[in-house]
Amino acid sequence: VTYLLPTSGTVSTLTINSGLNDGEESAVGILIRDDSDLELVNDGAAGNQLVGLRFENLTLPPGAILENAALQFAADEVNHFTNRVKTTASIPWDGQVWNIIGEQSRAQLTPNIAPILNEVFNLPGWVNGNAISLFITGTGRRTADSFEDAAAKPAKLVLTYILEPHPHSYEKWSTS
Repeated sequence: VTYLLPTSGTVSTLTINSGLNDGEESAVGILIRDDSDLELVNDGAAGNQLVGLRFENLTLPPGAILENAALQFAADEVNHFTNRVKTTASIPWDGQVWNIIGEQSRAQLTPNIAPILNEVFNLPGWVNGNAISLFITGTGRRTADSFEDAAAKPAKLVLTYILEPHPHSYEKWSTS
């Protein structure tokens, strides 16, 4: 019996589509959704904050296996939602220096966050097409474009997945 490999990776990208879907929450609970940038995560004298991102209509085909997921930001400055159920997974991100305003490259791309998303997809009540909210916490500072920025390069969620044949289908197994 030989196992057939799943199909090659498909990439899907969702972009923040409303100013209500990105924002910052200060350490004292003040929510800001109309700023032209997102401080990841230190906001100067205000200290560290929580950054929230919500992507609408997240769809994956039934049986898809999420291989990779990452957040893509655009630099807004150089060198520089708390009541939801959260996963136990977290991903450390030691971001590179952001040297060019407006740059959207590997430097502004997070590591693979698929473990976080897979935990969400396995929650009771998750259905295909739901929105997903992601939170960024920690220390340090990088400033990314928000939806309200005139340059309009808001955060993107980039998903790479493969389709595996249904476990009971004849396509999954072959004899040699």
